[in-house]
Amino acid sequence: MWKILLVDDDAVVRKGIRLSIDWRAQGFEVVAEAANGKRALELVGECRPDILLTDIRMPVCDGLWLCEQVAERYPEVRMVIFSGYEDFDYARRAIRVGVQEYIVKPVDAAFLLESLRKIAGSLARAEEARRFRARSEGVAADILGGRDITNAIVLHSVKYVEGNYMNDVDVCAVAGEMGISENYFSRIFKAETGINFIEFLNRYRVERAKVLLSQPDLKVNDVSEMVGYQTYKSFHHNFTRYAGQAPARFKEHRHE
Repeated sequence: MWKILLVDDDAVVRKGIRLSIDWRAQGFEVVAEAANGKRALELVGECRPDILLTDIRMPVCDGLWLCEQVAERYPEVRMVIFSGYEDFDYARRAIRVGVQEYIVKPVDAAFLLESLRKIAGSLARAEEARRFRARSEGVAADILGGRDITNAIVLHSVKYVEGNYMNDVDVCAVAGEMGISENYFSRIFKAETGINFIEFLNRYRVERAKVLLSQPDLKVNDVSEMVGYQTYKSFHHNFTRYAGQAPARFKEHRHE
């Protein structure tokens, strides 16, 4: 549920916007309202909304001042402004501050919802990127050398490998999962990570195999199948390449 702060000095306008959309059904929640920029800034700190919806012209502190302050103090907050045609030049200044959308009054509910859905998609991708970075000590992050991965296609493919490495995974399967061509996926993955997808997959499987080989009750052949290799020959080749020694030798060293 994405949290929204609604700001407008006209209570009727705020009520109209609030009642024009079934917010919860669309994955949003209006958590607070304010009639001016000063109070809104206080509420941003208190409520930590994901999205700020604000008018431009308001008493005490206007929407432009509010957007500047939010952009500086809370850069993770997405901002949407709405106002009349005569405020367009004013709105352009706000957009330079980092506002994502400019909506002309009277606010059309369908257009507003479309804009919010786009922002929600951006927020979801950012959240996925944060979760990926939070796993900085994880296998995938280590393989990618701590790169700051933000591309949605790459993030999805990494997540797919983490959940399916033990199955028959290849470029075709991952690209098909996302509905894109194999060539396009391969090009994006290599550009973002510096390695091709198959190399990443093999390295990931080898790292998982290292953990399993540390368990004395598991045989090398069993581990080969458990990490997704169709043949022992392929497992042996890739393990030796990325671990620097044969899997059987690795297991021996672990239990000496």
